[in-house]
Amino acid sequence: MRATLLDTHCLTAGPAHHAFTTLCRWRDRIYCAWRAGLHHGITPPGHVAISRLSQEWPPRVCTNAMLNHPIGDVRDPRLVPTPDALWCFAGVYLPTVGVHQAWHGLSAVPTDNIVQTHVAWTTDGLTWTPLVPILRPNFWAWGIIVLNGLWFVATYQQGTAFDTATTLTLFSGLSPLRLAYAGTIYDGFNFAKDGEQFRYPHSLPCEPVLWPVSPHILACAVRTETGMDLGVARTSALTDWRWHTRRQTIAPSAVYVTAYGTLLAGRAVAQYAPSRRDRDATRSSLPQTTWRTSLYHLVPGTHWADLLLTLPSHGDTGYAGLCAGLEPNTVLVSYYTSVAESFLPGTDVWLAHIRIMP
Repeated sequence: MRATLLDTHCLTAGPAHHAFTTLCRWRDRIYCAWRAGLHHGITPPGHVAISRLSQEWPPRVCTNAMLNHPIGDVRDPRLVPTPDALWCFAGVYLPTVGVHQAWHGLSAVPTDNIVQTHVAWTTDGLTWTPLVPILRPNFWAWGIIVLNGLWFVATYQQGTAFDTATTLTLFSGLSPLRLAYAGTIYDGFNFAKDGEQFRYPHSLPCEPVLWPVSPHILACAVRTETGMDLGVARTSALTDWRWHTRRQTIAPSAVYVTAYGTLLAGRAVAQYAPSRRDRDATRSSLPQTTWRTSLYHLVPGTHWADLLLTLPSHGDTGYAGLCAGLEPNTVLVSYYTSVAESFLPGTDVWLAHIRIMP
């Protein structure tokens, strides 16, 4: 597979931190969402912005919506289209009393936060419901798909207890408002991949991305501290996952299946942009300015991500979205990047138009 960058277009402007994008098509329209705040961190709180874009290049922002919380930081939106509604999942950092006081300039020592998954939805693309909490606290919904009318939601545990920070959990149900526990899909305490058994501490998995390989098989890409892990499981045996790693320094954020193969967008260390010639690339203690957002091809049968192209990006970057493009054999990629060649302070959201060829 080959990819050619046709053009890029900036969707935001200003000194704020616009980041953590998601992208989809719903009812023949393009929707992009991101978190807007003062900087990368959770204090002071930010909100999620949702824009409906025109079907042209460069795209125009036709409508805007905002999802916020009275005291929490709303971030990392995930758009999920269904025939009846467009859903937006987000994590909301809810401060303890100490953190809440610190945000407002009061004397307090910041303590731990709670992450509560929330969801909002629209049936017309214009008016959104308020954010509604779902799942238990610190189960952060990240990989979300609908397959054969059933919702599958992969979560990772966000908290200070190390016994939960190594676990990925799957929930399923007929609605995001009625999800039930479906099993542990990645257990860092008792974990096997590539035929080797591991015990904690292993990988600190987070931000799982789900996609269907077939009507009865799910795949998952997981960001870890030692590389990217790829797993597959049958929908009839959701606790029986087969995991593989290639120690590629990729933080996956979106997957899109095309006629020519499966695309993965993510952030990687530029010096270690993985290719077939460098199968031993590992994460390095390099400065943040070396990170780039790139597009990969998941090579069938190899559990390997082949680098297709690197997008114009640097500093604080990544968290891409993927959807069908404006022309046949094209895709759109949303992502964010630092305004300057540095990690802080400002970032903007960009949209890339890319042609895909066999």
